[in-house]
Amino acid sequence: MAKKKWMTRIINTATMYPRAPRGMRNNNPLNIRFSEANEWQGIIGRDKENGGMCVFATMYQGIRAAMLLINTYQRKYNRRTIRDIINRWAPSNENNTSGYIKRVCDYMKVEPDFIPQFGVQQEMYDCFRLILAMASVENGIDPCLYITDDELSQAYNEAFPRECATFAKEPKVTRWYNKDEYDGFDPSSTIKFHYKV
Repeated sequence: MAKKKWMTRIINTATMYPRAPRGMRNNNPLNIRFSEANEWQGIIGRDKENGGMCVFATMYQGIRAAMLLINTYQRKYNRRTIRDIINRWAPSNENNTSGYIKRVCDYMKVEPDFIPQFGVQQEMYDCFRLILAMASVENGIDPCLYITDDELSQAYNEAFPRECATFAKEPKVTRWYNKDEYDGFDPSSTIKFHYKV
């Protein structure tokens, strides 16, 4: 029954966005290659285009797989910086790796030696930015047209549940406003973000 529901989602994605880039049609925004060795949560097959990329039932499951893969690069292979991660993700024998790194860093507004901390809840927004930046390069479009904040949060919370459970449920984030535009607004007020734990 669950597989049928997943297949409905895939068909609807293809119907809703027939001209969407391959990664978005496959719910695989970072274009993870299919391998029999990997049994990703939510994987339902692979596409038939060159090399065969994973096809996921939902977008958050494709994002979750990418987060776990990048976390593995950092922990197991000591590929910690954006430069190191992308050199492994998109090797120069197949890609314009230096151009990929530059586009990701420009999107994130960081240097190539920046280290995103996957699995550290306080740094999850850096991880979100890296996923979105890589998705923009992989698909050639603004990924926010297809990926929601809820999908990013759900992917992160499922990929790193222990870290999410230990983090404060309502961190405070300061919002900055132009005082003239918001008459009577207290600039020291904060907005609360709620995380599913």
